[in-house]
Amino acid sequence: MSDRKFLTIVGVISYVSWPVYFLIDRSHEYKMAEITEAMTFATSALIVYALVLFLHFRKEAG
Repeated sequence: MSDRKFLTIVGVISYVSWPVYFLIDRSHEYKMAEITEAMTFATSALIVYALVLFLHFRKEAG
């Protein structure tokens, strides 16, 4: 498996784990505003992660 594919899978699994965490018996522990804030953070972190991956592999290819 290539590094790019592996790191992409790691990023996707990390991102998908957040909503799964909140859906599996945790929704009663948090307010909807807290869940929204956490998902906003996770989404922005994923965007930064994807940008870093893109720039890294673009540099590596060129």
